[in-house]
Amino acid sequence: MNRQDVIDAYQAGQRTFQDLEDIDLTGVDLSYSNITNLKNVLLEGANLSHSNIANLESVLLEGADLSYSKITNLYHVYLQGADLSYSKITNLYYVYLQGANLSHAEFERGNFEYLEDVDLTGVDLSYSNISELKNVPKKLEPNDFGANLSGSANDVANQSKHGLRVFEE
Repeated sequence: MNRQDVIDAYQAGQRTFQDLEDIDLTGVDLSYSNITNLKNVLLEGANLSHSNIANLESVLLEGADLSYSKITNLYHVYLQGADLSYSKITNLYYVYLQGANLSHAEFERGNFEYLEDVDLTGVDLSYSNISELKNVPKKLEPNDFGANLSGSANDVANQSKHGLRVFEE
């Protein structure tokens, strides 16, 4: 499928998009869709809200709306400034979250075990359930990286001041 095929299919009522590779979908509205198996796809500024999103690799979602979505298995995905508020998020590997909104996001128990090598600069983690982070700065004071940790909770023993447990490899 090319860009116009995806737009036409969505406008015709199709809500399942899978196995897309090397395609520019910048600014496209795919809200309320099932989106799986995307590789090397540009979705900058796209609307993916209220969607089921799984198995994305090398995808650019800068400024995209993923609010209220179920998001699973992201590898090398760029989410700068993306809205992930109220989403259920699992298994993120090598993601870039600078300026992303994770407000009220739900991270089910253990999901942050797989949140590795993330940039939390300016990320809003308020009211999120946070368990574990890997390879993030050891000192997790909000002023160190501009993150909002207000109202955050976790399920990990030996919690730090802000309820985060940090692991280094």
